[in-house]
Amino acid sequence: MDKIVYTWANEEKTILLCTYRQADWTWEDFHYAFQTQNALIESVSHPQVHIVVDVRVSQLIPKGGSMLTGINKLSAQKHPRQGHSVIVGAKGLIASMVNMTAKLLGEHRQEIHMVNTFEEAYALLARIMEQQAQKQTEKT
Repeated sequence: MDKIVYTWANEEKTILLCTYRQADWTWEDFHYAFQTQNALIESVSHPQVHIVVDVRVSQLIPKGGSMLTGINKLSAQKHPRQGHSVIVGAKGLIASMVNMTAKLLGEHRQEIHMVNTFEEAYALLARIMEQQAQKQTEKT
């Protein structure tokens, strides 16, 4: 069983759900999953695909390798059409790590949000997508 899995969260295929199924994931698991994420984004033609990340059973940091090396690989592998990432269930030290990662990504940083529930995640993404649609309409 894969420790980190991706599924489409909606029929339109504009939101991916990334689920950490086991606490003991490694950087290797993460980068393999990230390749899957990029392939799924590449399989659709939407201008952006947003990600909901379920970390409710995740451990604080992956096993093996350094955090800085992992973050550098992350910024290099980010798909150009990856939109906002909404992290569900990050608490305490995990939330601190998410914030630190966002800061370390610097100019390559994507929009990262943290919420407590899936309802909050999907409501936030609905607002973001509505704002994006309005901006697109104003341009035309």
